[in-house]
Amino acid sequence: MNRTARILFTLTLLSVLGTHCAVAGNSQDESALRKAGMDTLQDLKEEVQDALNAQSDRKAIKVAEELAKLLQREKQYWVLAKQPDVVRLAEESLSASRQILSSAKAGRWDHAANAFKALEATCTSCHDLHPEQRAGQSQPRLVLARAKLPLVAPSRDAGPQSTQRNAALARNPDGTPDLSGIWQALSTANWDIQGHQAQSGVPAGPGIVEGNEIPYQPWAAAQKKKNYANRATADPEAKCYVPGVPRLAYVPFPFQISQTPGQLTILSEYVHTVRVIFTNGSSHPPGHIDWWMGDSRGHWENDTLVVDAIDFNDQTWFDHAGNFHSDALHVIERYTPVDADHINYEATIEDPKVFAQPWKISLVLYRHKEKNFQLLEYECYGFDVEKYYP
Repeated sequence: MNRTARILFTLTLLSVLGTHCAVAGNSQDESALRKAGMDTLQDLKEEVQDALNAQSDRKAIKVAEELAKLLQREKQYWVLAKQPDVVRLAEESLSASRQILSSAKAGRWDHAANAFKALEATCTSCHDLHPEQRAGQSQPRLVLARAKLPLVAPSRDAGPQSTQRNAALARNPDGTPDLSGIWQALSTANWDIQGHQAQSGVPAGPGIVEGNEIPYQPWAAAQKKKNYANRATADPEAKCYVPGVPRLAYVPFPFQISQTPGQLTILSEYVHTVRVIFTNGSSHPPGHIDWWMGDSRGHWENDTLVVDAIDFNDQTWFDHAGNFHSDALHVIERYTPVDADHINYEATIEDPKVFAQPWKISLVLYRHKEKNFQLLEYECYGFDVEKYYP
């Protein structure tokens, strides 16, 4: 039986056997199910890699869809088994598979390849999670990869909220958390996303970059220094341009989230910036399109909104310190409400033209609860003409 036929056969077997195990509670059948699932997962990953190498959009889409379905089953298994560490790995794998699918549909093979690397980095090998490898162990044996992206520190992570429903959250009719409201980051990241000392007009701050290092390629590190030297006039914010992503989340201005079925809209006080995040299951449009705020497609993973954003131009910076990107920027955001008034915000940054590897930022968004609080106006380009139009 060839690999493709074996995959189709096993996926059918998994569906039938999974139902039987749930009804009968047969541990022997469950072990067979786990073994078949891990073997099929490895086969699917190889099929995805082959399709990406051949840039076969039809095959890549089909196999990535099956991979995502299988990883969803895998995640649910570990949720029921109450193994949060494994759930975290399963969620990362599931998110990567969805990024592969979205990128393949859009014909973005470079982004799809980066997502596949992230999938591979989740664990050293599917073989290390194989039931037979865990024989005689009371807990699953995890072998974490030396991944380029570190796991989030517990103090800054959403913790259990990312793997189970938070009963304290307001919810929409479809059960997803209601993020509607006015939010703002209390951070100095707009001046510098890395840790920095106080300067004239700039407060000190610890930074929001995990590890405090940005993995620039050599030429890009030199360009960043030039940007810093010329920041007073070169920062796009000084030209009243829209801030881009992820900077919109931490410019020192509030923003309002309006949430409707299939769409989440962010309205910023800063130059009336508007960002639309589609949550209706649609894919990125084909080809590359230069947009200031990119194209954003989101989906829910339990109580976390995961947003995949591509199609940026190269005209925005991450901060006033000159940290920059190219038009190959790819941002994966995670909005996780921890209670009614706080959202843990994370963003993974990828740009193969500028950075040697992906890196991550994280911060907290706070809900404004002041009486009569609302968005006002900040049209910075108008200040230069006030003398003509007082």
